Amino acid sequence: SEASEEGGDEIVINEDTITLNTTMVVNKPVVVRGAGLREDTTLKITVKNLPVIEVDDENAVLKNVTITGSNVGYGQPNGGLTLKSGLVTNVVVKGNSASGAYAGPAAVKMSGGRVTGSLITENKGAHAAAGSINVGGDLNNLIAGKGPEIDHCQIVNNTTLGTEGSCNGTVGLNLAYM
Repeated sequence: SEASEEGGDEIVINEDTITLNTTMVVNKPVVVRGAGLREDTTLKITVKNLPVIEVDDENAVLKNVTITGSNVGYGQPNGGLTLKSGLVTNVVVKGNSASGAYAGPAAVKMSGGRVTGSLITENKGAHAAAGSINVGGDLNNLIAGKGPEIDHCQIVNNTTLGTEGSCNGTVGLNLAYM
């Protein structure tokens, strides 16, 4: 690793595709980025019922990668990207799926953090799954301006079959605050 412009360590992924058999977890104040454009570096999981990557540090940054391959089934909570805190910027979340009752979102599950400047596309939720994106958390944090944020993103060509947790099957975006 090397020093990053955001401060702290930086991990640069130079490979075209990283194939994972477990979830990549970023839980330290580090920048993880693809070496080129976001389409040039792919993080792909090959094991069913796991998210591709989980980001859980308020000073962590994930950027310039494509996240794909997640296929969550019955009762599994998370799809391609799980964001608890930190920043995800300039990524593509594509080709993830959720099937079976009570499956989590196909593309993104957020309880904190920020996704910005990213493309979320071609993800599929089915059979009462939570759609493509699930944004949730504590209502008190949202009121205090500490809730999850999505801005300057393109959310297109995602599909959801069924209606539970998917904005009646039309949007694939589920907002839930307790």
